[in-house]
Amino acid sequence: MSVLLFACVEFPDGLATTAHCMLLVKGIRQNNHSAFLLIPYAAATGSLTVNFKAKGHFQNVPYAFFNKKTAASEKSPVLSLMRGMFRSASFVFRRWRKNKKDTVVLYSPNFIAYLPLIVTCFILRIPLYPWQVEKDSTNKEFKGLKIKIRNWNSNFAENILPKLSAGLIVISTFLKDFYSKTVPARKILISPILVDPELSARLDPASISSFKEKYGSRKIVVYSGTFGEKDGFTYILEAFKELIREFPDTILITTGRPSKYNPIGKVLNQVADLGLTAHFEYLGLVSREELLIINNAADLLMVCRSNSTYANFGFPWKLGEYCMTKNPIIATKVGDVEKYFTGGKEIFLAEPEDSSSIYMQMKQVFNDYGNARGVALNGYKKACHVFNYLDKTKEVIAFIKSASSQKS
Repeated sequence: MSVLLFACVEFPDGLATTAHCMLLVKGIRQNNHSAFLLIPYAAATGSLTVNFKAKGHFQNVPYAFFNKKTAASEKSPVLSLMRGMFRSASFVFRRWRKNKKDTVVLYSPNFIAYLPLIVTCFILRIPLYPWQVEKDSTNKEFKGLKIKIRNWNSNFAENILPKLSAGLIVISTFLKDFYSKTVPARKILISPILVDPELSARLDPASISSFKEKYGSRKIVVYSGTFGEKDGFTYILEAFKELIREFPDTILITTGRPSKYNPIGKVLNQVADLGLTAHFEYLGLVSREELLIINNAADLLMVCRSNSTYANFGFPWKLGEYCMTKNPIIATKVGDVEKYFTGGKEIFLAEPEDSSSIYMQMKQVFNDYGNARGVALNGYKKACHVFNYLDKTKEVIAFIKSASSQKS
């Protein structure tokens, strides 16, 4: 069995999504099955992606781009997307003609964009598995005509595509419950976040110390993400304002790519309005290695999702990565978080959309940092136990074999 994972991601220097796609491929291969990461269309242009080979191996992950260029075309993204998708379908067809026993996994598929690939798999009876990590139709961040088009596309992906698939891989119980209305529950696998226990061990300790030295004795609180509606960043800022009254030597360091509807200028204005400019730093979209260094240098990591429908259907990739640092984490009680973690034992849990609750957890962390470090170590152990990518990919392999045999 060969697993072909198609994902429109920034590779190799992308965000948590890229890292998890790599872990899925790597885990399947280390469990003695063939797997490839195939990129029809790079999610965004990045300096490393631009200068990256169109195909090869990276950190033991075989990959290939299906664009003419390895970076998404800024001048004609639609044409680049169409070219990549038709080449993806052609690639699958050619392998089928060679009698390759492939299984296709589509990461968070855009139904319209992936249509050539979906039709090819359906006609050739190649097992197809959407890997759903969110319920896109519940995303309220988009505005105007774009949201109408997005909802129309999401309707196909959420209601038609499951019926054309051998099974579904989903990130949360909320998504499984939703899709169970369309397909039998036995054809749905919950595969949450993936972690690599060796991730932080591969970092150079000197690089972490060098980053911390830039801020002297200041306590470092870190947030990474899109600053979007689901991330609850406003509540983090309001809680942080309360925190610096008691711990004025604290700085909030942020990284990521703000969304089109919440640009960094708007975020910085909000920071200024709260009087936090001297305690705030935005480092932009950093490289994968830089992000790991920043996370490991943090005294406290924040993942405080809002209590929106969109956030509840998903699960934060970065929570697993944060756990691998063995640094204290504050998360909100959203979605499946409490299914895996106990507040005060493995991470610190706050009420969603409640800056006072988030502040109280921040205060608890810094009032007894020795205890907080112990909680963080428990969180690391728990994440290694329930999210280890080698164990979770074994489950994916077993599920695919079972579901595919039932379909045939």
